[in-house]
Amino acid sequence: MFLNSTLQDLDGTVWGEPTYPSHLVTECHRLRTVPLKDFTVENLRVLIGQKISLDYLVPLALMLLIDEPFAEGDYYAGDLLGNVLSLPQMFWVEHQELRKTMDIVVLKAENLLAADEELREFVVDKVVTDLQRYQRNR
Repeated sequence: MFLNSTLQDLDGTVWGEPTYPSHLVTECHRLRTVPLKDFTVENLRVLIGQKISLDYLVPLALMLLIDEPFAEGDYYAGDLLGNVLSLPQMFWVEHQELRKTMDIVVLKAENLLAADEELREFVVDKVVTDLQRYQRNR
């Protein structure tokens, strides 16, 4: 499998040093050199949020989200799910197998929210809104 590879290895493109001195840009460049097996929830959240290397990262994110839909990066419960939900509709049209997995994640997330009042208090409104939007666009 490709988990021992970096994004740089997989797409064959070396970005080089960042040309803009922001934390986000620097982090995106750095993460392209990290083996995928070492990615954290936060690493996935950052790069998926920037729409970088989605063909490699969304399957990894879905592997995590299928077990824990509200996996948390550095911001809030469900921040990774929120970024995956915010992908353009065309991504899901072009990746039907991933969409099937995403549908399972969404159903599981909705069931967890319906069954756990305490969880609903910790999941930010944005994620709930994104879940609803995803369902409408199916």
